[in-house]
Amino acid sequence: MRSIPRLRTAADFNRVTSSGRRSRRDGLVVFAASAPGTRVGFAIPRSAGTAVERNRARRRLRVLAAKHLGPGFDVAVRAESSVVTASFQELESCLAGALRELGAGAPS
Repeated sequence: MRSIPRLRTAADFNRVTSSGRRSRRDGLVVFAASAPGTRVGFAIPRSAGTAVERNRARRRLRVLAAKHLGPGFDVAVRAESSVVTASFQELESCLAGALRELGAGAPS
């Protein structure tokens, strides 16, 4: 599975969330903005659960982003508490649907 570079700075996140398009699905808010490369970043609040739960959700989302994200987009994913208890299939359906809606999904 390919790995995707990450959004690392607050400025990167701010650019994507302020100038990008937004899609909201069960427990996920996904922002996508056109970019020369492809990067992804995740924001999961501490109130969502323990560090172990948040990191597990982040790992799952990272794998799903690598599978479903098309080239040429910076994507920021803001997760809510329900994400840490969601199944892998539920997360996949939410993230894939949001990316398709934003036009950032990988070509079939």
